[in-house]
Amino acid sequence: MMTAISWILWVIVALNACCWLLISFGQRDPGGRWTYRVQGAIWLLGVVVTAMLPVSKFHLVWVYVVGAMVPYAVMHSRTNRALYGSTSPLALIMKKHLEEESGGEVWNLPEMRRSFRVYESTPPDEFARTLQSGEFSCWWVAKEPCVGKVRVIRRADQVKGSLLFKDRPRFYFNWTPD
Repeated sequence: MMTAISWILWVIVALNACCWLLISFGQRDPGGRWTYRVQGAIWLLGVVVTAMLPVSKFHLVWVYVVGAMVPYAVMHSRTNRALYGSTSPLALIMKKHLEEESGGEVWNLPEMRRSFRVYESTPPDEFARTLQSGEFSCWWVAKEPCVGKVRVIRRADQVKGSLLFKDRPRFYFNWTPD
């Protein structure tokens, strides 16, 4: 009885893998279809391995889940890289906006680490409480989401000061010496 159920499971996964591969190769849409080909290939590999090796067909349950998650993991990582990478078009637009608003230089994380040494940090949620007081209400940074503050020492001349930073993507701006 158990082997019959496991072979039924094996046949269902095999048919599903073949259908995904046929559909993805039959479509003429090049955008994103390869991720579904990878999904079908992972399922087909699981089917072949479980058919050839003396392992339980119930191992396909894990292969099926992994194969189903691959396209979404790939798309999620691409979206994050596009949104939060410092060289993406969106990040470059945000950097230009920060340069215009702050009127000064803007650094990404590696550039900031080359120029400054951080010794204290105020996270965005705590810094937002400071900005909500009346004296900062007209300041442009008070309208920006996810802005925090770091206290730094400039490596070139050991001058202490502070930088503001914006999350996602992480940029540092508004250098003010103490």
